Amino acid sequence: MIQSYGSPASQGVTVSLSLSGNYAAQNVAVIPIGVGGAVSGTGVKYTPLTIRINGNVGAGPYTGTVNLRPVDEFHPTSDPVKLLDLIPYYWITLVTGNLSGVTSSMVRYTFTESYGFDYTGGKKDTYFRNNEWTEESGQDLIFDQTGFLDTDYSVGKKNSYRTVQYLYSRQTGDWNSLTTWSLTGHDDT
Repeated sequence: MIQSYGSPASQGVTVSLSLSGNYAAQNVAVIPIGVGGAVSGTGVKYTPLTIRINGNVGAGPYTGTVNLRPVDEFHPTSDPVKLLDLIPYYWITLVTGNLSGVTSSMVRYTFTESYGFDYTGGKKDTYFRNNEWTEESGQDLIFDQTGFLDTDYSVGKKNSYRTVQYLYSRQTGDWNSLTTWSLTGHDDT
C-alpha cells in the first residue's frame, strides 16, 4: 500500500492511461493507496481504486492521468448538523488529458475499503461533480458509468451535504465588505 497523509492537500497517486480498442469488463488500473490515520487519529485505512472499462472505446488513443487522493475526514461540503449521515472519508479524483472522451457508461470505479465504513441509517454511495451531489442506489463503493471526470466520492445521504456558493468580485474594495462580492457572475466586456 502507498500511504498518503490523508489531507485534501496530499498529492495522492497518479497513474497514466492510454486506452484504445475493445475491453470486455477489463480492469485497466489499480491505484493501491490508503491513509496512515494521522488526520483522523483512527488508524490506517487501505482504500484502493480499481478502474474497469467495458466496451469498445474506439481507435483513440485516449491518454491522460488519473490522480487519486484519499481524504481521512468529512467532505468540506458536509452539513455539520448531519455528520451522522456521512462517513468521515472521501476520495478526490483528478483527470488530465483526453480521457473524458471515453464514453462514461463504459467506466466503472470500484473503491475497496478495509475499515468497515458504516452504511446504517440509509447511507448510499455518493459523488460530487459540477457543484452537485448525486446519490446512487448502491452501498458497495462501486460507481458505474462514472466516466473520467474530476469527481469526489464518498458515502452518505445526499441531503447531508451543503451546496457550494460561488462569490464573484463586484469591484475593488475590502475583502470583508459585502459590496465587494456578488452571487451573480458577470463578464468583463
